[in-house]
Amino acid sequence: MTTSFLDQNVCNASLRCRAEQAVIVREPLLAALRNKPVNQREKSRKSTKKTSYAVWQDKTGKAPIDLPFINRHDDCFDALWSKVVAAKISVLLVDDHAVVRAGYKTYLSLSDKIGQIYEADRGETACQIYNQHQPDIVVVDLSMPGIGGFESIRRLINRDPHCKILVFSIHNELVYVTRALMAGAKGYITKNSVPEMLVTAVYKIAQGGTYVDPDIAQQLAVSMASEQDESEKIKLLSPREFDVFCLLANGYTVRKAAEKLCLSYKTVCNHGTVIKEKMGAETLAELTLLASRQGLIEMHEN
Repeated sequence: MTTSFLDQNVCNASLRCRAEQAVIVREPLLAALRNKPVNQREKSRKSTKKTSYAVWQDKTGKAPIDLPFINRHDDCFDALWSKVVAAKISVLLVDDHAVVRAGYKTYLSLSDKIGQIYEADRGETACQIYNQHQPDIVVVDLSMPGIGGFESIRRLINRDPHCKILVFSIHNELVYVTRALMAGAKGYITKNSVPEMLVTAVYKIAQGGTYVDPDIAQQLAVSMASEQDESEKIKLLSPREFDVFCLLANGYTVRKAAEKLCLSYKTVCNHGTVIKEKMGAETLAELTLLASRQGLIEMHEN
């Protein structure tokens, strides 16, 4: 049975994360600190600043080694610690649900290969944080208020062609996958995937590779072998036109779609006209039928 991220025991995970932060399993750093000159050790012992001890553990998991001469305020320790943190993968999580971000962040924090984790609740904020911190990889949802996921990908790629983006969405329809990859994303997995898949995808993409959910990848291969005319037409839509198309096809009025996307009423009307021309449709009903055949109609429970 597939395990959801939100089914993870966040409390236990947090405790484990804190424990791992106290037990540093880095022999190179340990060796460097053991080789520290005696006079510097003595200076640390005599320091009037509050001493915070570090606990070390070897690869066998045997009894920890106490290094009382290490002071957390020590410049040598801080410099070495900074190098360890810098070697880890920094991640930017972009999702409009705070609870969901907290679950992802907690799980990713359990990995010793993951370093700093930044958060953003919409695409506009994600672009700002990316410019400030340049994280190694951006994990982004597609369904968000504001500019949305597709436009976020486009803007990030325009600002930095080397930006590594992993789409992590509830949508498993191929039209979403192909558009995300065409926009510049390096990977795509769904939120129904097992938790380990997120970490695997982050590792692989951070190392310069690509990653697509195996089930989706198989469907994608079959789809590419027999492209349908309607799919080709949908690919002609710009990221913003696609967002408008999906909302209108799902029953949004022009005014509601404008509010959802933070656009003017007139702009959405103009997009609607262009969409009909590109899709060869004359009415909204035809657009809705086309969207239904492509799996773009969302079913909501009352």
